Amino acid sequence: MQVPSTCVKRTTITLLVTLLALSVGCASKPFEPPAVWDGLEYRSGTASTVWYVRPGLEPRAWRTVMIDPPIVTIDERWDPIMYALPVGQGIAPSHLSSRNVAEVKDVIGAAVRRILTVELEAGGYRVVDQAQLDTVRLSPGLVDIYMDVPERGLAPWRRDDRMTLVMELSDAATTRVIARYVARETGGLGMLHVPNTVVQDPDFRRAVRAWARAVRTSLDELSQAAAT
Repeated sequence: MQVPSTCVKRTTITLLVTLLALSVGCASKPFEPPAVWDGLEYRSGTASTVWYVRPGLEPRAWRTVMIDPPIVTIDERWDPIMYALPVGQGIAPSHLSSRNVAEVKDVIGAAVRRILTVELEAGGYRVVDQAQLDTVRLSPGLVDIYMDVPERGLAPWRRDDRMTLVMELSDAATTRVIARYVARETGGLGMLHVPNTVVQDPDFRRAVRAWARAVRTSLDELSQAAAT
């Protein structure tokens, strides 16, 4: 039996703003999570990862997953200069256009969704397009993305790149938010030269896979609790 396809209220933009306030846009500052966030209670965490869970949550055997297209935001201070080689003119600086930035965001969002799908299916979950009674809905957002670029030609680049994930989990049948996951990764996430170079980088993929596995582990625990 499928749940009617209704519009789920998305609070992702609010989450991103709150997250930026928590992290203060600084890669070196640890999270300072509040005890309660929109009715969700702080459950566990480290300097770079926190979990919030709804108190008194009744365990459910979620076996199917819907994944919303990730919302991707770039650090507003990010203004990379890509170096081109015009014929007969040597190396010339070129700022990314708004179209280039939009393409980068699309590529990153698609890669994150693809990796989430692979990891969840590897854990026995079925990724679906229509909500069912055993469906949990994931609404991911990637925030504060700052990517390294080569400073000139093939010269070494800085390794101060960063990105932060905020993931909202909700019961697709009731649209009730059940948990949020916030994780920050800094340094060594790949170099941006053309849009797809970042998502092909093994460090970028490692970070996203680690996030996906953390979400999968949480769903496993909830499903196991429901089965006992």
